[in-house]
Amino acid sequence: MPGMQVILVLIFDILALVFIYWVLSGTLCAALGHTAFVPTIGKAKRLMLDEARRYLETFRGRAVVVDLGSGIGTLLIPLARAFPQHRFVGYEWIRLWCLISKIRAARLKNLTFRRQDFKTAHFSDAHLVLSYVGIGYAEKNLGDRLNRELPAGARVIAQSFRMRRLKCLRRIPLNRVGIPCFIFIYAVNRKGKQ
Repeated sequence: MPGMQVILVLIFDILALVFIYWVLSGTLCAALGHTAFVPTIGKAKRLMLDEARRYLETFRGRAVVVDLGSGIGTLLIPLARAFPQHRFVGYEWIRLWCLISKIRAARLKNLTFRRQDFKTAHFSDAHLVLSYVGIGYAEKNLGDRLNRELPAGARVIAQSFRMRRLKCLRRIPLNRVGIPCFIFIYAVNRKGKQ
């Protein structure tokens, strides 16, 4: 039994370190004006993946799919596996999450994770953008930027937060513990070359 106790202590220590890192990274995110790591899980993940698949199945040519704040690759990895003909790029500024993503996606040639703040990245070639970005930046700046930079016809699938300037095609209710949450499906709202 002493061996089992050592294993349990190690597991507890590892979990404690991950929790401490998560709390510190969230604090650091807030201090630097970034969104803390909150993974897309459960019904929200399923709905976002379903909407992305629906779009990619009908896309002609090679689509570029971008995840802003890709975390550990929760959305991009299953999409890259299902659609090897398309290119996928995840932006994540937290070093550990980016490393985990790269390890998880090591065999996927059509998927790249970049340790970079998406606010400084260039993704004007994206046809589909996935986002679960904090309320302040999403509502104030991100919609404007995406509408200005993305090609006409591009889509944005966003969890929980509205984005101005983009045309809302649909909003899908999540209904989390009595809190009204939605998945928003947007289109670029300007004329231009597709």
